[in-house]
Formats: sequence, structure tokens, C-alpha cells
Amino acid sequence: MTSFWRAVIFILTVIVIFGGTILAIFYARGFRVDLGNKSIGSTGLLVATSVPDGAQVWVNGILRTATNATVALTPGEINVEIKKDGFSTWKKQITLKAEEVVKTDATLFPVLPNLRPMTFSGAVNPLLSPLGDRLVYATPLSDQPLASPSPQPKGVGASGLTATKSATGITGVSNQSLSNQLPTKTGLWVMDLIDMPLGFSREPRQIARSTAALDWSKALTFWSPDERQILAVFLTKPPVSNKYIRQSDLKNAYLLDPSKLNTTADLIDVSKDISIIASQWAAQRKQTASTQMGKLPAQVRGILAGSISSFKFSPDETKIVYQATVSATLPDGLLPTLPGSNSQPQQRTIHAGGIYVYDLKEDRNFWVKDLPILPSVQKGVIELDGTELFDTPSVISWFPTSRHLLWLNGDKITVIEYDGTNSADVYTGPFIGNVVFPTSNGSKMIILTNLGSATQVGNLYSLILR
Repeated sequence: MTSFWRAVIFILTVIVIFGGTILAIFYARGFRVDLGNKSIGSTGLLVATSVPDGAQVWVNGILRTATNATVALTPGEINVEIKKDGFSTWKKQITLKAEEVVKTDATLFPVLPNLRPMTFSGAVNPLLSPLGDRLVYATPLSDQPLASPSPQPKGVGASGLTATKSATGITGVSNQSLSNQLPTKTGLWVMDLIDMPLGFSREPRQIARSTAALDWSKALTFWSPDERQILAVFLTKPPVSNKYIRQSDLKNAYLLDPSKLNTTADLIDVSKDISIIASQWAAQRKQTASTQMGKLPAQVRGILAGSISSFKFSPDETKIVYQATVSATLPDGLLPTLPGSNSQPQQRTIHAGGIYVYDLKEDRNFWVKDLPILPSVQKGVIELDGTELFDTPSVISWFPTSRHLLWLNGDKITVIEYDGTNSADVYTGPFIGNVVFPTSNGSKMIILTNLGSATQVGNLYSLILR
């Protein structure tokens, strides 16, 4: 082969590579050949994804593909529906711009989810940990027979407990007559909500056993902000709420290690130090909240500081849901508009009682719904369990996807997208005390119910969502 032909082949190769690269770039940007009109035009790309996948994708009433797939579409307003038999339908009107990519990120929920029991001996006062990965609950004493108690030794009062003093001067509890009164399953339990691979799950572990003198199902429990301790509080009369107790109503309080079984010998009454504990925990929560709020634009942070009663960041901390207490207006254009950002209408003007979600990445504020503003907490009470979105358990909370909110509406459990669209009722039926806890990946939802029986103690059940 002569040098001339080598040069020709080299030049053609360069042209093909260069031309192919240019075509690939234009294709990725959404340019397509329209054979009907004999023209080349720019399009927008719809990345249709769903959980579960394999769902039909309808665009403007026409079946285009199945998830997960990418579809090139003419720019403009499009109506997208994602459907799968046995699951809720995802619908949204999307503004598709030329050379932009919009992703659906649709989550489809089963119309009739399976309901499986997780406890059989009753569950009382379930409480989710701050990170949402663990659950503490009590099994009532009345559901399990006690062993015959041994005779009480001298010095033991009618309660069956002997008062002791630790080196710190804090009153404790001895283990004298209680060792023979331990039932096998009554007491406090901790359940891990982290989903294991291949569908495996961890068994709940017992962290305290009830006795005839110490029934843990009568205690209020509170997680420490770092989840390393559980505070169990016994009161002389019902509390003001699940978040607040009065000092004068305090009977006993114990700090428990949630990673092990706490024996009677481990128990130390910390009721005299509860103000110190509450102050330390409140300081930790305040520091965490301050760090999270520091991620907001300064203008938004300043307005929300005086306009909201409560807030909660999403698990990935890219969004914040809050309830407004007064009318205010968030300034617009705080961040550059991102390509493919959420095109749903936003509300920069907020009003009292409105529930809103602010997206930190896209600088967009969405109205979700209106709810009554909760009354101010009574003065003279000790805060034990944080600044929640609402009362504990909350009426609205985040779903693990960080794209959905859980809304407890009467006898319904509803999941709604953070922009106020795609509301789906995942459960309709009796459940107790607004106890609804999703697992870490959102595949299941834990509820407390007695299935409508007024005479039975509730048990924990899991709703299988996928």
C-alpha cells in the first residue's frame, strides 16, 4: 500500500471518528431525525423509571414504552402516566424542554398490600429512634404468666424492691426478690428496621424484663439523640403528652442500653438527674437542627426562623418539610435553575397552617396541604423527646425515599410526593396511636393494630409494599 492510500485511510478514519463523536453528542442532547418532516430537531429526554419496574409508560394517552427506559419527546407540556397491574398509578404533568433530561423516579404502591404479624404477645408504646432504624416497644406483663415469687427478704418493702445508693448518690434497685419473677417475653424490646439482603431480617432483642414490681409496659420511653440510650420514665399519673412530662408527676426513671439485656442489678434511678439529662439531650438536638438549618440559603433561613412552628429534614437532608404559623414570602431566584428540575407549580408565598416542602437543591417550595396549627406546649414541663414535626408520633413524616411524605388521615395511611402530587392510600383500616414506621428502604411499613378488636392489646404488623 502506497503512502497516498495510507493517508486517505487515515483521513477517512479521523473523519468517521470525529463525525461519530459529533453525532453521539447531538443524540445525547436529544436531537433526532424526523423522517416525516425530513428535518432534524431537538427533543427532550424522558427517563421513565419506576419501583417496581416493568410498568407501562403512557405519554399523552399513547403507550410509548415500559420502565425503565428513555424516550425522546417533542418539547412542551406532556402528561405522563406509569401503570402496573395491582399497583397505584403514577401521574404527572411535566414541562419538557429541548436538550434537557427529566427523570420520573416513580414509586408504585400495591393496591392491596400483604399484612403480616411481627409480634404475637402484644406491643405497647412503640417509639421510633431518631434515625428511624430501630424501634423500642413493650410487651405487657398481663400476657405472660409469672413464676412463683420467692419470699421477700428483710428490708424489702411492699414494692418488692430494695433501695440502694450508688457512688454518685443516685438511688438504685437491688435484684433480691425479682430474679425469680422474670417472665420470658414481657418487658422492653428493640426491633431493627434495617432491611437485610435476600429478605432476611433480625429478630427483636429483649433489653429489659418485667417483674411483678416493675412493669415496663407502664413506662414512657425516649431515645437519646445518639440512640445509645433509652430513658424509661414511670409517672404517678398520665403525662401531658408523649413528648412532655411534669417534674411533679415523676416517679422513677432509668437509662437503658438498647444493645443488651439490662438486668435488675443494672438499673439506677436517675429521676433526680432528669433535668440534666433533658438539658443535655436538648442541646444535642439543637446542635443537630442548627447544622441542618445552616444548609438553607440565608434568606430562606431567616424567614423560616420566625414563620414556622416545626420542621423535619428528609433522610438525605436535601428537603425540609415545615408548617407555617404566619404568612410570609420566600424570595425567588436564590439558586440557578438546574436542568431537568421539578416543573410542578411552587408556592413562594406561605400562609399559616400550610404544610410545605422546600427543596434545597432546586430552590423550590411546594405546598402539600393545610393542617391545624398545634397549640403551644404548656409552661413548666420538661422536654424529653425533641422538636418533632408535629406531636409524637407525627401526623406527617418523611418516607425513606426522601421523595415522599407519610400522612395519617383518620383510618388511612397515605403516601404523597413531596411536591403535593401522586397521593396513594397504602392502607385503610384500624391502627393504634398513629404508630406507622417504614423500614429503611421503604419495602415495608410497621403499624400497631388490634384489627378492630376493642378487647385485645395491639400487635405490630408489617405492610409489605414490595
